[in-house]
Amino acid sequence: MDDKKIEWREIRHILLLFSIVMVSVIILSYLAPHQPTTLSTTTGSVGLAPWQTALGYGIYIAVGSFVIFFILSRLKQKNLFLRVFEAGFIILGIWALLTVFFPTALLAFVPGVLLVFFKQYFPGLTNTCAVSSAIGFGLIFALEFGFAVMFFFLIVLPVYDYLAVYVTKHMVKMADMYVDQQLAFLVYAIRRIDEKTVSSIKLGTGDLIFPSAFVGGMAVSGLPFIMVAGAALGAVAMLAYLLFRIQQTLHAYPAIPYLAFGCFVGMLGGLMINVI
Repeated sequence: MDDKKIEWREIRHILLLFSIVMVSVIILSYLAPHQPTTLSTTTGSVGLAPWQTALGYGIYIAVGSFVIFFILSRLKQKNLFLRVFEAGFIILGIWALLTVFFPTALLAFVPGVLLVFFKQYFPGLTNTCAVSSAIGFGLIFALEFGFAVMFFFLIVLPVYDYLAVYVTKHMVKMADMYVDQQLAFLVYAIRRIDEKTVSSIKLGTGDLIFPSAFVGGMAVSGLPFIMVAGAALGAVAMLAYLLFRIQQTLHAYPAIPYLAFGCFVGMLGGLMINVI
């Protein structure tokens, strides 16, 4: 059996995980108490326009990821650094999710710490950690920024994602490092071939977080549900198309441009239905 071949069940698995994050963030965005938070209060107090906030944080994310890659490429003990970085990502993601609903911030750290501990002994929890953290970050971004900022985020980030995959290629190299260590910065479709574990398809947690934060931001900002649902369905449809392309070509593609396009087209479709 070809260990590079992508099977349909693997595509369905990734689509399911992506859909779980999208639906969870939408539901939680409607349920979460909508109140001013640290980032939104700070950015609002200095009079930043949504596009300025999105551009600023977009640059911060781009520079941060490149700096992390630069550090990793020169560290001898990169495995330890990656494990610590992963633990922080999981704990903060789950903490962000729980503190929206539970005021006791200290107790909100406990589930994340426990999940990090058990993952060391049960690597099969990788997708659970990635999905849980993505839901937490997607929700907190939706509540912090709302629709306008996330709209501009999905304009800025596809440019970075394209450059990171096709020009600097550091995101592809980082993904390879994450796969080698089975880290929760990606969701995987994993199968076994001849007693060997093979991960033939994967999706970065950033590709889960930002589209879900966009649709969550739409919900938080009070846009019609048909537009929220349309954006989510559009993202899922474009991810299905992207995974089909990956299956045919076996090449790495930047996912955010496809997902952002799906969100925008689905949102416009929902708006047209709402108007009619």
